[in-house]
Amino acid sequence: MNALNDGAVTLEDEYQWFDQLIALPIDGAAVRFFSNLGYLDEDKEADIAACSPNRFVYSLLPEDKFLTDEDRFALSLIDKCAKLAVFYSTDYEEPSANVDIYAVDLKDAGALRSEAAYNIHAVFSKFNDNPSIVFFRSEESVLLSFLQAADEDSVAIYLSDWLASDTVDTGQLDRIHVGSCSLLSSVDLFDSLEFEAIRDYYKYPLSRNIAAYEVVFPSINFSSMIDLSVFTREDQNEAIETVLNTYATQYGDDYIDSSLKEIDQADNVDLDDLEWEAHSLGLDDDEGFSSLDDMSDKKNSASILSPPSDLMGDPIALLDWLEGNSEGSVGRGSEVVSTLHVISIGKTPPPVGSHLRHAGLGEGVVTCVNQSSLAETGLYVSAEFRGTSRSFAFPQAFESGVVELLG
Repeated sequence: MNALNDGAVTLEDEYQWFDQLIALPIDGAAVRFFSNLGYLDEDKEADIAACSPNRFVYSLLPEDKFLTDEDRFALSLIDKCAKLAVFYSTDYEEPSANVDIYAVDLKDAGALRSEAAYNIHAVFSKFNDNPSIVFFRSEESVLLSFLQAADEDSVAIYLSDWLASDTVDTGQLDRIHVGSCSLLSSVDLFDSLEFEAIRDYYKYPLSRNIAAYEVVFPSINFSSMIDLSVFTREDQNEAIETVLNTYATQYGDDYIDSSLKEIDQADNVDLDDLEWEAHSLGLDDDEGFSSLDDMSDKKNSASILSPPSDLMGDPIALLDWLEGNSEGSVGRGSEVVSTLHVISIGKTPPPVGSHLRHAGLGEGVVTCVNQSSLAETGLYVSAEFRGTSRSFAFPQAFESGVVELLG
């Protein structure tokens, strides 16, 4: 989604190499993009040079995998594609999985460009089980797509915004520079790059609770019974739906949210309850807003288990405790922290036992802080997220928002 240039500094103004992404062949353009962000050497040659989609896919597709008609249609929207490189797990301190990097030049996909990118990346998962990144180009705009396995039978695909030369520079490229990412493992690098690049609606999804408690009802004057009587049930539902459609309206044809969702019973807002709460807030507007904020915090804050204090100095015992409580069961001597908020990271790394939040992995607990052998990284913080271990460069990952400290 291109931002309008109203005299502001654009990507072309700030990055003189950006316009070359349109003129170069797709493999050269992608190498130029990743090399200027610190991920590849500028003279890197593609592992598989740009070629036709059929030649590319069938050279990689296992014999036991087949393409559907939908897959073939998706591939028909490709002009040329290439495999750039692999972030090999063995090149990093911690073992994980290889991450494959591809490049795709779309034909004139028009309004279907985001849908085409999503579907094409899904086809690539048939010959590659690793996390992967695709650099897409459509006419004069570029996009990154990220894929990783969700379970044995499905994958999760997340897209970035489309960027063009006249897109206003808001720090998009600075945030995805390799210096802002964890270098402890190839998957950590993938995770941190993905978080910084993908669209806001993946990271900050809207729910009926959020729409009702934080947008719609705070706009009502609770001291006025006239406001409450005029604001009908139909008006309330319409206002909530308008908030829920914010991202779809903002992105238009580029809005792609194909992730499977289950209805959360806790997210079924009962308007009778909300109206009763509105009547019960009293006659003071400020008190009403404060009460609504409190209710929103309580409804949306997840319960996080706090490890017993005697485990804080023993990382091994702490890991054992975390594994035993990964599903949220409360062990003896632990306490439930019902309301945690994001706090400033400061200049020192968070101690063992501190609570963190990662956009994709949820809440976790710091298990250790160590010195990295990578000079440019310095310290890294390791944490456990409900059975999944991740490590992050300190303070880079915290300053960029990949992870947040809770307290």
